[in-house]
Amino acid sequence: MPIYQYKVKLESDNIVSGSSSEATYIHDSSDGPDDNLTIFGDIVGDKLEYIDGTGLYDAFYLGYTPDGVVALTTGGKYLFTNSSYSDGSEVTYTAEPLVCFAAGTLIRTPGGDVQVEALAEGDVVVTATGEKRAIRWTGARSVDCGATTNPRQAWPIRVAADAFGPGLPERELWLSPAHAVMVTVGDHVLVPIGSLVNGATIQQVPVDTMAYHHIELDSHDVVVANGLPAETYLDCGNRAFFEGADVAPEAEREEIDPADLPFCLPFITHGRIVEAVRARLEAQARRLGWTAEDADADLSVETGGAVLRPEEHDEKLRVTLPVDAREAWLVSSSWVPQHHRASADRRNIGVAFRHLTLTDVTGEARRIRADDPRLSFGFHAPEGARRDSIRWTTGRALLPGSLWADMTGEVTLTLDVDAGETRRWIPPQGAADERHARNLSLVA
Repeated sequence: MPIYQYKVKLESDNIVSGSSSEATYIHDSSDGPDDNLTIFGDIVGDKLEYIDGTGLYDAFYLGYTPDGVVALTTGGKYLFTNSSYSDGSEVTYTAEPLVCFAAGTLIRTPGGDVQVEALAEGDVVVTATGEKRAIRWTGARSVDCGATTNPRQAWPIRVAADAFGPGLPERELWLSPAHAVMVTVGDHVLVPIGSLVNGATIQQVPVDTMAYHHIELDSHDVVVANGLPAETYLDCGNRAFFEGADVAPEAEREEIDPADLPFCLPFITHGRIVEAVRARLEAQARRLGWTAEDADADLSVETGGAVLRPEEHDEKLRVTLPVDAREAWLVSSSWVPQHHRASADRRNIGVAFRHLTLTDVTGEARRIRADDPRLSFGFHAPEGARRDSIRWTTGRALLPGSLWADMTGEVTLTLDVDAGETRRWIPPQGAADERHARNLSLVA
């Protein structure tokens, strides 16, 4: 996937200055069945918001639509700046999806499999069709994931052995999220591995640092990586990502149209083909011994460092907040529907919220509906008719203190939520988390 840059003119009513540390909470505030709220910029109109001491503010973020076109929400503010901008200032934002192999990946050569970091210009590799081709360029970079604007763009995707079928791959394979693999649905196509995460055999794994490498041939192609067909490097304007890369100054670079990129196979990111591949992956995961089970959502309320367990009362949940509570969090386990059923819903969902009632020591009661605009951080968009709408949490949702700031004494919070169940994958016997940790030590 290419890098895009976009210049945005800041208007006088949406200028913000100060550092990111001044923003108390930052989150993805747009919504919809195709929006992953943990990834900024993954759908058209994706948007950031933050909450500080004075209220809620919009922001904007660059990202990609499913068709690979840059998306931008306007009329907002950019949070991460120590500069003050005047009316009409132009600021350039850059999005960099990573397309790389993790260090340690074995690339097939005529003489056997060789670690990607050991390959050099002029070395010969074997493509997925058996052709022998020379490497024209190699790139490498160690990434501090925590220092990136969005760590999820940098965290690797772990592909379990046999995830796509016997020997595909032959051993665990670690790729960056935007790196495409070759799959066959009628014809051969390329699909970014990040589009195939299923929470079981294909998982994104948070790490502090990652050593990434890539190889380029004279033209885009598919090589064999740990036994799985995966793409070679295609210059989409992101060569400067790699350490020491020889690139022309930005002013001299030609603008790259994503539609003109010379992919060796059709590049597919969504739709029926991807859903068909996902269905195959789930079936294969079950053959490998993965099972899915329901689990208690385990709802709690956190405030001021204390964890409160609501008690059931008249089919609702009730908890009393400390008199000095400045905020409260609805905390529960969560799950992604797309990981467990034929669904395009990539949201991370926790519990279904309908409304809440706040009652103080004087008996004053205040009903807060699911569509209340003060409920933003950690909540998905309301669903259903306005008066009967529900709202899913993301697993950690903020109840701001402004809801009860002018009430007297202790406030009792009565929650009308479906604390219900979540869904989770159970790995086959012997595939425990400690094995994942050992593998991480090989690639970090």
